[in-house]
Amino acid sequence: MRSAADRYPVRLYTTRECAACDAARAQLIQRGVPFVERTLGGEADVAAFRRMGFADLRVPALSVGSEKTQGYAADEWHLMLDAAGYPKSSMMPR
Repeated sequence: MRSAADRYPVRLYTTRECAACDAARAQLIQRGVPFVERTLGGEADVAAFRRMGFADLRVPALSVGSEKTQGYAADEWHLMLDAAGYPKSSMMPR
């Protein structure tokens, strides 16, 4: 886990009141993936989001290292996390 997290840090981009964002967050938590969440609120947040390489303002968005995707598709997100070496299920004690 540590190797994956060091080489391929995970960032989740969300907005408030977003059901798909809630599902995306739950997927990362269930897998035990350490991540940083950025909530897009104001113009400065959106500008920073675009500078990260995201073409449009579609959330949730995920970056795993340099790989990026927008919109929540659980299977696609699992594939990205698998490729980065994250465990398929949480290794944290219950």
